[in-house]
Amino acid sequence: MTPMHIPQDIDFAGLIKLLIPLNAALCKRVDKVQQEWKEAEQAKQAKQISEQDELNIRQDAVIRQQDYVKIPPLFRAMMIAFLAGNFNMEVADIGQVPVLVILTGVNDGLSAPISFESIAHQCEAFIDENTIQVSLETAISFVMDLECREIAAFGQHPNTVESTNGSTGRFDWEYNCLFPLLGWVGEPPEGPSSRWVDVEKYPQYASEGPRDDDSDYTYSAFYDATGWNRDNSYAALNSTSDALLNFQTPRGLRLTLSALASPNFATSYQLGSVGIVDGSISYLFSSVPLQVLLTPQSETVPLPALLRSYRPLSELPRRTDPCLQTPQDKPESSLLYGRLYLPQSMLEALVVKRVSPALQLQLSSVSGQHLRNGGTVLGLAQYDVGKYALEGLASSDGGLLGFRGVYNFGGDADMRPEPSPAENGNSERERIYGRFSTGGEIYYGTLNKSGGISLGTRFATLPSHTGTPLSATLTLNPLMGNISASYAVVAGKHCSLATRMEFNFFSYESAWALGMELWRKPFVRPVVEDVNKEQTGRKKERSLQAKLEWRLDEPEPVIVPTPAPTPTDPEKPGEEKYAGVLKTRLDQNLRIGVLWEGRVKSLLFSLGSGIDLRKLDKPFRTLGLEIQFSS
Repeated sequence: MTPMHIPQDIDFAGLIKLLIPLNAALCKRVDKVQQEWKEAEQAKQAKQISEQDELNIRQDAVIRQQDYVKIPPLFRAMMIAFLAGNFNMEVADIGQVPVLVILTGVNDGLSAPISFESIAHQCEAFIDENTIQVSLETAISFVMDLECREIAAFGQHPNTVESTNGSTGRFDWEYNCLFPLLGWVGEPPEGPSSRWVDVEKYPQYASEGPRDDDSDYTYSAFYDATGWNRDNSYAALNSTSDALLNFQTPRGLRLTLSALASPNFATSYQLGSVGIVDGSISYLFSSVPLQVLLTPQSETVPLPALLRSYRPLSELPRRTDPCLQTPQDKPESSLLYGRLYLPQSMLEALVVKRVSPALQLQLSSVSGQHLRNGGTVLGLAQYDVGKYALEGLASSDGGLLGFRGVYNFGGDADMRPEPSPAENGNSERERIYGRFSTGGEIYYGTLNKSGGISLGTRFATLPSHTGTPLSATLTLNPLMGNISASYAVVAGKHCSLATRMEFNFFSYESAWALGMELWRKPFVRPVVEDVNKEQTGRKKERSLQAKLEWRLDEPEPVIVPTPAPTPTDPEKPGEEKYAGVLKTRLDQNLRIGVLWEGRVKSLLFSLGSGIDLRKLDKPFRTLGLEIQFSS
């Protein structure tokens, strides 16, 4: 359908006289709400306002921190008007819908008056000196060009980073209610579940340390010691590809000191400098000794166990039959963890309690001034029998309730024991042997009356598979219209690759990302061959004296080569043969992330940078170095 032009018999003078005061009234209303908020803040500081009056004003203002809610002068200076008869959703190209661009005559705060001269050649109808008819596409381009002109003259107002520091308005609900579903416990959003946050462009949103730090390594040791499988969860469906595609590059300089004071108690201290000096202090206690499964010294910790992104799936537990339960299933185990961030004075706590071999309870909380009500508590109940796993969660902030689960079939998930390809012989050697996992999640906010749902499935090969290890995942969010597919593979002995493709059915937008992990072995000095061995195998020329006397040289004594002494040191395990790992990623916006992690003497280091190829004048967006030492 072709969009119609605006009829010329309309009383444009009367229409413009109606729209300009309407725009002025809208701006006046926003100014009034902002003034009410400022007066309420002043009265609150003077303790002259009740909590109920404050709540009413908050609901009227909707958004907190009104200092950052600004009406740009451009909004007061112009309008874009649609006529109802011309706005049809069935048009083939909505950008060609005719609109009116109206100048209000308010030029206060602008760098220069607005003129239609730049789009005069695209004008479809001239109404008067302050009103013209153009296509919607032309009008939007005109406004964006004017906005760029104002930013170039006065800068970005308000600052996008400062205006979103802390929880504000409707984002406050997302921050405290939706994010806990993704594993958030109060720290600044960062990591595999927060791809919407560009922590390289806005490092203020990044957390205080790397994803694979000592605390996460200690968590893994606790779950291994108690026999709990973290892979058997809907939340971990994309963990393999996310580790290869969403790794965080360090920013600034950060130092971490950790120690396993006893088999059950660990401490960690962190100090960083990115503009300001900050840090954290954390303590961890486990009822199960961790020293057996944990190598606390940074000098001897296996690098792949700490840094490897592609990890094979763990064996599923058999908790439905008591005879098949392993000795690691300890129902009385518990974990206590606390972390204090300075100078923010934000406190984070975590309690994990194993109630039975198949049931585990987890309670996490965070206390901070930037949070609503001063903090939030998140409870999580996990039930895992191997064949399937269920999780229920509840949050004190927003009244959030959620439920998710995963069901496994194929491979080791079948109840009947089937021989693996390694046991079948040559006929089954090329067969892909793996496990299918499918599940979903649903959550609902009881206070804001909103919720969501997602579905996903994954296929991953098992460690007993003799072929190439791989993992493929497909997730769908029907309410948001988003579908995502990811694939990760171990391309070689020292190389892993991953890719992800996303598409939205509502906006028709797509995104892709590529990631690689490459391990490097230590440099080995070349062995110098024995000179005597080379001389022995080569025929020696006659000497000058023998040539003058027309004779041969006397035969030289035979030298028996002494065999080189064989090394008596035992060969290091395969995990200790690596010197470091290089991780890289690339997305559709031509943004590159590079991270080099390794060990020098007794220090673990992470050196990385974020690079933007679209801004070659300033390509390095972030650069950082993190150093860790544990004893």
